[in-house]
Amino acid sequence: MKTLVCEMCGGNNLLKQEGVYVCQNCKTQYSVEDAKKMMIEGTVDVSGSTVKVDNSAKLDNLYKVARRARDDGNTAQAYKHYEQIQMEDPDNWEPAFFVSLYSAIDILKNDSPGDSVRVSGGRVSLGGNYRSGIGSAIRTVYNCLDGVFDLIEEIQDYDEQQNAVDEVTAYTNSFKNSLRDIIENENRRMASEISEYSSQVEGGTVQVMSMSSQNKKTANEYYSALSNIIDLAESRIKRVEEVVGKRRIDEYWDAHQDEKNALESERESLNSQIDKFSDDITVIPGYNEMVENQQRIEQEKSSEMSSVARPKTGLFLTGIIAGIIIAIISWATFWGYAGPSFLNITLFILSVVLTFTCLITLIKKTKMYKTHRTNVNSEHEQKLQALLEKYSRVTSEVDAINNKIAPLRNRIDAIDTELTRPR
Repeated sequence: MKTLVCEMCGGNNLLKQEGVYVCQNCKTQYSVEDAKKMMIEGTVDVSGSTVKVDNSAKLDNLYKVARRARDDGNTAQAYKHYEQIQMEDPDNWEPAFFVSLYSAIDILKNDSPGDSVRVSGGRVSLGGNYRSGIGSAIRTVYNCLDGVFDLIEEIQDYDEQQNAVDEVTAYTNSFKNSLRDIIENENRRMASEISEYSSQVEGGTVQVMSMSSQNKKTANEYYSALSNIIDLAESRIKRVEEVVGKRRIDEYWDAHQDEKNALESERESLNSQIDKFSDDITVIPGYNEMVENQQRIEQEKSSEMSSVARPKTGLFLTGIIAGIIIAIISWATFWGYAGPSFLNITLFILSVVLTFTCLITLIKKTKMYKTHRTNVNSEHEQKLQALLEKYSRVTSEVDAINNKIAPLRNRIDAIDTELTRPR
């Protein structure tokens, strides 16, 4: 059974009068064609105190006309239909995205150009107003993306979910490219406007330069905001991929529980074997003594390394630069109008001494620091080598046990990979 339902008030008491359908509740009129689109296919649930209407047929029709308008480039009609769909289907990503997108496009369509220059009564002044709708349009799209992708994440059908991601990506990139063109055109228009009236602007060249600089700054801010839209979309797409990947893995192992249990049981057994082998290492005669000696050698190395401080390069460079600057000033004064004097000659000599002193000190300290580190590292390697030779029997036994542990760890890695690999 098909029932007419008024889009304005929700009433179903519509009568045909003089070739149109009129809602008897709110008096809204519909053409025959509109009435056909409003027909609801389905059953009416009258149980309880609430009447529920199955509006799936109406929604299907609304989606069809909205998508047709979208594909035809009729943004005004697409916006109108998607806005209506959003009220009926608020948990769907499609109306949430396209209502915001077409709202942003409408902002741009109704936006007025900026006014770099104002001409009034023979006077020319700088306006200072960049096209205001650009920023508002960018914010409108940016602010909707998180909510849109939240809804996309909830889609269970993977093909439908991928189509949603592809559509948002395509339309977002198209919006970005269109906005870049608008910004570039606005830049050219305002630059041309400023150039045309530059000789007449109150405040002269300084004001003209200030306005040109401000326009460039605003444009760069808009370019950056557009990049933020793409960055946000890309980060959310990556998150969708992660959510989908985890969901696919969980679904696979829910359907292969026996296989999963077997792998996890095997992994647990392997870890127990590794723990036993590790315990065997700790009871090798001389092992604990060898480890203590190794730790002592490492501590000695650390202490020796810190005994000679790294030269403060920045401090010495500051002294070198200061010396050069003073030398240049003193030299300029020496050959300037004032002529040589005891003071500027003395300053020049002292600045040269300061420069070379800082430079030579920096070179010496750097060389000493590097030599010290090399010596400490060499001594450390010699001590370790001697230690290993002393405990060669212990290291042989440790290596033998580690050789048994290695394939067990490799198998555990293989199990972890199998449990987490994409499905």
